[in-house]
Parts: sequence; C-alpha cells; structure tokens
Amino acid sequence: MPNINEVEELAKNCTWTWTAQNDVNGYRIVGPSGKEIFLPAAGQWRNTPINVGSTGYYWTSSLSDEYTYTHINYITI
Repeated sequence: MPNINEVEELAKNCTWTWTAQNDVNGYRIVGPSGKEIFLPAAGQWRNTPINVGSTGYYWTSSLSDEYTYTHINYITI
C-alpha cells in the first residue's frame, strides 16, 4: 500500500487521464517511465454503494494529521 508521499508523487509527476477500461470509469495514470496503472472510480460504501463510476477512494498507509483519532489517509479521484 502506498504512503501519502508516494501518492503525492503520483499526483505531481504523472499524467492522469479520465477514461473507461473494460466499461469501468476511472483514471489511467502514466508515469515518466511510461509505466501505467488504472484506478477505477469504484465509488464508496455508506450502507450502500454510492458514486460508482464517478469517484474512487483509495487508502494510503500513512496516518492522517487532520484527525485526533487514528485515521488512515485516503485519496479521492
């Protein structure tokens, strides 16, 4: 699982393109080396799935400084 610094590096150094892959919306992320990953817009779960196809939430291994209780950072696409 990436830490928050690695996620920030993805955000700053890579090209993000909104696309569909196998009929799934998400971001195609291409790094300076040409390697790529696809982050699907899988939505989120709040008693039922919501925002499927338009957003995605991904955890990092870093703890958040924003909360007084233990909370892991996540990124939203």
